[in-house]
Amino acid sequence: MSSFLKRSACAENVLFASLFILFCLIGLERGGGKISSVFEPLLGIFAIFLLVRGRASSVRVDPFLLIAFLAYGIYYMVRWSAWGGPIDASVDMFRPVMQAFLFVALIAWGVASAKLKSGSLLVFVLAGAAVASASILTFYFVQGHEFSIRIRPLGEARHPIIGMYYYAFPLLLGCVLLLEKGQVMRGRAILLVCIVVLLAVFLLSRSRGPFMGLLVTAMAAAFFASHGWRRWAIPVVVFGAAIAFLLAQDEAWLARLDTGRFLIWESVLVRLPEALWFGHGLTDENYVYFSDVYGWQHAHNIWLGHFYWGGAVGVFLLAAVYMRAAWVFCRANSWPVSAVGLLLICFGLAAMLTDGNLLLDYPGPEWMVFVLPVGLALGLSASHEVSGKAWPHSVDA
Repeated sequence: MSSFLKRSACAENVLFASLFILFCLIGLERGGGKISSVFEPLLGIFAIFLLVRGRASSVRVDPFLLIAFLAYGIYYMVRWSAWGGPIDASVDMFRPVMQAFLFVALIAWGVASAKLKSGSLLVFVLAGAAVASASILTFYFVQGHEFSIRIRPLGEARHPIIGMYYYAFPLLLGCVLLLEKGQVMRGRAILLVCIVVLLAVFLLSRSRGPFMGLLVTAMAAAFFASHGWRRWAIPVVVFGAAIAFLLAQDEAWLARLDTGRFLIWESVLVRLPEALWFGHGLTDENYVYFSDVYGWQHAHNIWLGHFYWGGAVGVFLLAAVYMRAAWVFCRANSWPVSAVGLLLICFGLAAMLTDGNLLLDYPGPEWMVFVLPVGLALGLSASHEVSGKAWPHSVDA
């Protein structure tokens, strides 16, 4: 019995391992239902353990962010337009939202209960780089595709655009850890290799939204983390590098900068006044436009998509969640978690301007830019490390 009690005191390690398994499954396994069959029992049993042990009652999170996220999830389900249809369709809507609630709660408890160190977070960077390497080797060397073809990575990150949301988490985390003071030379070398591999996936995806997300995030981070002339010089250099990259591309790549986005957005804007406040309701894929070339399409913009299915209320709830989470990260005195969370929000909002859609689907890449930052923010708000000082902390000058 004493050994069991001793092991239960390390519940944070069990949760950390469970979340790491989930992260790897998203990167390697295809099918949200398959991932959920492992995710639900694993973290569900752990949640019951916390309730039985009474350890969850000690967590007091930011009430505004909690209410905003719960309201968003409930409204997400309420606007589901097929509740009166087949039961399977309703379960497929209800189940992912409940999983997101559970995930956020456990992330918040884990962050509030354990001081996350850089060494423990490094495993996510290593895992992300390993999954990226496996995807590159499989797609180009095993399957025999040419490098001129857009990569379709393994697992739930198989979409060349949405999949980059998954790789953004280890990439941004690796960059944050690289900037940390006291990092040994071997650690920096490992991080650099991982960052190069992860950047390679972004380049091979040939996706505009993720590129824009990285560009905006890099410029914002450089601006707020630098001082004096560097505050302006570094963003200019980053922007110049992005322009040079665009000029180096061929006409076929540059022709993809539109691919019907403006036509889709125009069709959405025309229909918004029909259901201004509460939207047209949510469907499985949230399709809004049919293209003779690409078939049925969703809004391809996170704000227009929410305006279409949720109206002004849906847009307000999404903005409330992101704004409150960003506020918590900005005021939190907890490096590197606060920095990673803020960068994920910045990347997600920029990248989803050209391809954002549903955010509470089965565990997948979208969780990395919405559900994960919310969980991290709630955990930081409960760890009593929110102060009047903004990050960055422990960054090399």
